[in-house]
Amino acid sequence: MPTAPPAEAATRPGGRRVGLVIAGLLALGYLPMVFLGPGTDLDVGGVWRSGQAILDGDYVVSRLPGAPVFEAVVGVLHAVGGSALVNLASLAMAALTAWALVTLLRREGVAHAEWAALVVLVHPVVWIAGTSMVDFLWATGFLLSGAVARRRSPVAAGVLYALAAGCRASSLLVAGAFVLADLLDRDPTMRRRGLVAGVVAVALTGVIYLPPLLVYGSTVFDSGVPSSSLPVQIGRFGVKNLFFFGPVAVVTVAVLVPRLLRAIREGWSVSWLVRAGLLTFVVAELVFLRFPWKLAHLIPALLGLVLLLAGARLLSSRVLAVLLVAHLLLAVVNVRWAQPDRANQATGAEVSPTLVEGQLLRDLRCRLDGDRDAYRRADGLDELATTWDCVVPWGDEEHPAPG
Repeated sequence: MPTAPPAEAATRPGGRRVGLVIAGLLALGYLPMVFLGPGTDLDVGGVWRSGQAILDGDYVVSRLPGAPVFEAVVGVLHAVGGSALVNLASLAMAALTAWALVTLLRREGVAHAEWAALVVLVHPVVWIAGTSMVDFLWATGFLLSGAVARRRSPVAAGVLYALAAGCRASSLLVAGAFVLADLLDRDPTMRRRGLVAGVVAVALTGVIYLPPLLVYGSTVFDSGVPSSSLPVQIGRFGVKNLFFFGPVAVVTVAVLVPRLLRAIREGWSVSWLVRAGLLTFVVAELVFLRFPWKLAHLIPALLGLVLLLAGARLLSSRVLAVLLVAHLLLAVVNVRWAQPDRANQATGAEVSPTLVEGQLLRDLRCRLDGDRDAYRRADGLDELATTWDCVVPWGDEEHPAPG
C-alpha cells in the first residue's frame, strides 16, 4: 500500500551494480548504433534541413508545429560532428532519462529503482530513439529532470518542461500532468510550486514557439494528416499498443489491475508517483488515440506506467524480471496482431497474429541496408520513405520472426 513519501533513499549496493549494468548497456548496446547514420525515422531529413536553416538565420519547420529547441540543437551539433554527434547527444538524453527516473523513484523509497530504469532502457523503441537523430528522449529527459527539480526550484522545473515542449509539442500535456499531480498534493507548498512551474512552462513555451507561429501563422497548428474513421483510429491505437508493450507485459499488467486499482485509491492523496504516473499514462494514450502513428509516440505512456506501478509498490523483483525479459524479447521477436488492407492508408485490417522480427533487429537491418546520407539530399525523400517502409512492421511479409 502506498504511503507518504519518505526521505530520499540512499543508493544501495545492488543499485550501484545495476547502475554499472546500465552504463554497460549504453556503452556496448547503444553506442555502436550511434555511428550507423541518423536512424530510420521519416522526419530526420526535415529536422536536419530545419537545423541548417536556423544556422543560416532563417526558420523552416521540420514538421508542424515544429520543434524549435531540438531543431536548433540538431543544427549546431550536426555542423560540428554530423549525425553521429547528434545521436551521441540522444544517448546522453537516454542516460538523463534513466537518472531522473531513478531519482524520482528513490525519493518515494521505491525499491529496485535502478532496475526500473533498466527495464525502460532495454525497450527496443527506447533503444532506437536513444541512438537516432530524433527528439523523443530529449523530451523525456527534460520532462523527468523538471520533475526532479520541482521540489527545490519550480522555476527551473518550468524551464525544463518548456524545453521538453520545445522538442515535442505534446510534451506540454505530460508536463501538465506533472503539474496537476503537484496541484493535487496535500502540501500547500507543493501546490504553490506546481503552480509556479506550470505558469513558467506555459509562458516560456509560448516564447519558444514564436518562430513557427510568425512564419506559418495559424497553419502551424494543422497536423496535415486527417483522422481516419473512428473504428480505424481505434484499431490502429489498439494494435500498435499491443505491439509496443508486447503480450507478456500486457498480460503481466492485466494481472496486476485489481491491486493497482486499490493502490490508486489508497495512494492518490499521498504519492506523487501514483498521481503523475496515472495522469501521464492517460494523457499519453489519449494523444496516441488521436495520432496513432509512430510507436515511439508511446514512450511517455511507458514512463507513466512505470511511475504508476512504482508508486503503487507493484514493481517487485519478480515483476521487474518479467518486464526486463519481455522487453529484451521484443527486441528480437514480436507478434503482429493484424495486417492492414493498405499500408499507411488502412481502411480496415485482417486479424492474423503473426510472429515477426523484433523492432531492434529490424531497425538495425534497415539502417545497415539503407542510404545513410539520403537525409542530406533534397532528392533523398524516396530513400527516406524506403527506409521508413523497411522499419514499419506492418505490410512486410519478407521478414518474419527469426527461426
